[in-house]
Amino acid sequence: MLASLRRKAANWISPDGPSANFSGASQNRLVRDWVTSCLSADAAIRENMYLLRGRSRELADNNSWVSRYAGLGSSNVVGARGIALQMRTDSRDVNRATETAWKLWGRQATDDLRMSWVDVEKLADRTRRIDGECFLRKIPGADNDYGFALQFIDADQLDEMFNRPASATENEIRMGVEVDRQNRPVAYHFWTGQRRDIHYSSNERQRIPADQIIHYYRQLRPNQTRGLPDLTPVMYDLNMLRGYVEAELVAARLAAAKSGFFESELSDAPVMNPDGTAPPPIQMNAEPGLWQILPAGMKFNGVDPTHPTNAFPDFIRAMLQSIASGLNISYASLTSDLKQSNFASSRVGLLSERDMWRADQTFAVDHLSRPVFDTWAPMAWVSGQLDTSVSPSAYVANATWQPRGWPWVDPLKDVQAAVIAKNNRLSSTQLIVAANGMDMQDIYEDHEKELEISQSTGVPLVGGEVEVEDSKDEFEAHDDALALMGE
Repeated sequence: MLASLRRKAANWISPDGPSANFSGASQNRLVRDWVTSCLSADAAIRENMYLLRGRSRELADNNSWVSRYAGLGSSNVVGARGIALQMRTDSRDVNRATETAWKLWGRQATDDLRMSWVDVEKLADRTRRIDGECFLRKIPGADNDYGFALQFIDADQLDEMFNRPASATENEIRMGVEVDRQNRPVAYHFWTGQRRDIHYSSNERQRIPADQIIHYYRQLRPNQTRGLPDLTPVMYDLNMLRGYVEAELVAARLAAAKSGFFESELSDAPVMNPDGTAPPPIQMNAEPGLWQILPAGMKFNGVDPTHPTNAFPDFIRAMLQSIASGLNISYASLTSDLKQSNFASSRVGLLSERDMWRADQTFAVDHLSRPVFDTWAPMAWVSGQLDTSVSPSAYVANATWQPRGWPWVDPLKDVQAAVIAKNNRLSSTQLIVAANGMDMQDIYEDHEKELEISQSTGVPLVGGEVEVEDSKDEFEAHDDALALMGE
């Protein structure tokens, strides 16, 4: 008993701290620089989000890799044509009319008439990744044919330092967001002007109800009220790597210049002019094909730094691989470096990365496309732009979304696999074409139009079944197996 107490006392008075059952919880001299924090999500964000947002924006403006990442997000999540609306009511006419009305409204989706709906999707995605969050205000009764528009509000206008505890008569405010006792957003308190903007002179806040605001951000912890930039885990590494590359570039420029010094072989006493003044320092211009004679008693000592070093490419590659992992994308996509890739590794990397993009597409549909459409449909219905025989709730309930897809990595084998899966009822036409960002109904309607044009013009359609030798054996083996089972 006494020995056990002595061991415990030794642990508590040890300079390395108490022993731990888990290595990650050990406390010794090797982990004294390991900063730990058990703050709540909002407490940690409040003290750091303004600085993180500013640094993330600076990297997006001046760092080629961050600019590449932001572009990859908008191109893979939104795509060239945006996330398409696909109506699924029983009436094809209603579906077409609704999709057409949505596209027409989307030509000028913002209240300043500057941005289309596709532009809004791309800017919202980029802003969420760089700023950590994006705010869109829904404006019912806007001055357009549909009575609805959107307005971007900069994240800087929502003061993270505006906090208020809940009382008997007032709701709690957390970093500018007013929440009820269930932690549901009730209102957002925005500055009427943006900090450090041109002609900014307002110090007033405007309370906007939460049903008018789309707060587009990814929640990483429970009860997280504000968002953090995607660059947060890799921001420090990016800045340090940028400084290292800059230093190597300067050193390489010096190496290319091959500068040096003049050294006198005469006495240590400085050479003076007859009038007692010191002569100007000797300089030599380096020009192609130029030869010069040095003054008597002078020799030239050249400086030839060897930069960049041989380890420079490998080090940069290792750092960027770590940064790409922190951003959940492949190294090849972030850097456009395909030297280390082959077909198999590229295929694995693309398929894994596309799963991440699909998750982002689902997030964009749930938190951006649907909230906008759910407000747009009743406004367009009231404005007479939709069929009033169909209730607004029916429009909302039958709306589906088709994000962009990607071409097959190996088209021939991928098509063969899709046909086999379809014929064995392991997949469907809609799932197959949706993976490529298309809609089965649109394809069938295009075929119908092609047939009508062919019949009206008398020009036969070109096409038909193409027999592929590799897949023929598989189908024949499948048919033989079914015949044996029948017997």
